[in-house]
Amino acid sequence: MMQDMKDEILRKAKILIVDDQEDIILILEETLQSQGFSCFKSTPDPRQVLTLFTEFHPDLMILDLLMPHLNGFELMEQLEPLIEADGCLPILVLTGDSGRDAKQKALSGGAKDYLTKPFSPGELLLRIKNLLESRFLYLQLERENRVLEKRVDERTKELAQIQARYQSLVDISPDSIILTDLEGRILFSNHRAAALHGYESSQKMERLSIFDLIAVEDHKMVLEEARKTLETDNVRSCEYTSLRRDGSFFDAEVRASAIQDAQGNPQAFIIVIRDITERKQAEESLKELSKYVLVLQEEERKRVARELHDGVNQILSSIKFRMNALDDKLSVLNESVIKEVVRTKELLDQAIEEVRRISKNLRPSALDNLGLMAAITGLCDDFRERTGKVIELESGEFPMVLSTEMETNLYRFIQEALGNVEKHSGAKKVKIHVSQEGPFFMVAIKDDGSGFKVSEVNQEKTKKRGLGLSHMRERAGIISGALSIQSSPGHGTEITIRIPLRGGEQ
Repeated sequence: MMQDMKDEILRKAKILIVDDQEDIILILEETLQSQGFSCFKSTPDPRQVLTLFTEFHPDLMILDLLMPHLNGFELMEQLEPLIEADGCLPILVLTGDSGRDAKQKALSGGAKDYLTKPFSPGELLLRIKNLLESRFLYLQLERENRVLEKRVDERTKELAQIQARYQSLVDISPDSIILTDLEGRILFSNHRAAALHGYESSQKMERLSIFDLIAVEDHKMVLEEARKTLETDNVRSCEYTSLRRDGSFFDAEVRASAIQDAQGNPQAFIIVIRDITERKQAEESLKELSKYVLVLQEEERKRVARELHDGVNQILSSIKFRMNALDDKLSVLNESVIKEVVRTKELLDQAIEEVRRISKNLRPSALDNLGLMAAITGLCDDFRERTGKVIELESGEFPMVLSTEMETNLYRFIQEALGNVEKHSGAKKVKIHVSQEGPFFMVAIKDDGSGFKVSEVNQEKTKKRGLGLSHMRERAGIISGALSIQSSPGHGTEITIRIPLRGGEQ
């Protein structure tokens, strides 16, 4: 039911087609109509696009590069201010220019995907679906962010009111508020703090230390946070296990700051504590859901890859066999027919190779048949052939047999890392090291590229790279891995994932 609703939303998407060849436009329109897309507009004149954009507000644009009057690169440049206002408009470049420079320039100029003519309708529709899903997800996140920002603004106003009327309102705060001296002795607490920790009244807590409310294993961490609060004069936050009077415990988030006297000397800590048990449970549920989605995605990739191999590829191979059988009969045909047959065989070879490539990208057979290292080796070979970059693969011995889930996520992790290298780093050399070190399985990917500031990875100017790293963190989390990123401008990047085996600690 949910998938049907999702497909229906995608089919209602507005698609703008820009190509100076009207026969190509006709093919694209027929392809879209065959899959239920009905809301699209087309133009062979790129000069009309700005007007169409403002009137039509497309969700996706299919754009040719080589056009008279205004080429695709110039058009993307003109559209840039409008796209920024829209927030996210995926552009699928569909062109006869298969050169690497054109592809790189198009992707750098704002295109989200690149497909060369002649194209497979199935491949075209798959890419359209992926781009539309990305757009709608982006728009959904934007809406949720606006709601979140509104809530944050409302909360900030509430806190300002509490500050102005602190003495009269502190006891009805939804959070527990505790005031301690520099040694941690509780000087004051509101009713919420008492209730949260299982005490009849806030007065009962004034004989306690803040450490009576914290699990012993977290004392050292809280002491370190207190030291940093005094040193930096900033509000610090951390999460720990909090104790109730009856010995039960709950997950807590604490924000603390130092109260200073007129001379700027710290006198006390003001501490706000929040029960985050439900949030932790929600995060765990979300993690499980994400894991489930990725498992389904891999199963679907495997199914589609198998159908491509067993269905389409077998049909194409059969056609090729029949074409080869015609070789002995070509002598009785005129030269033009012979050329056409030869060209047809070349196109068949290309089609077979394209199906194999798509099938391999969806789910490499080596991963299922030969294991992780064989699949990684194939990934490196493809990367080397595609980019011309030097790539080395080193592996130590790892006698443990990895689970299918772990192998799949590690393969996708390395695939995402190599994709980042290809798109962003400008590296000439990449090195991958795979090994088992004690109870841990380790994968390290190092390049000699441009590098970046890790602290800025989530900012707007590194948004694309940040999204790739986000996917890698998600993969690492699913298999309980710890992700480490080391990079700086001009000094390359090293990304390491460390996975505990047999329940080892990270």
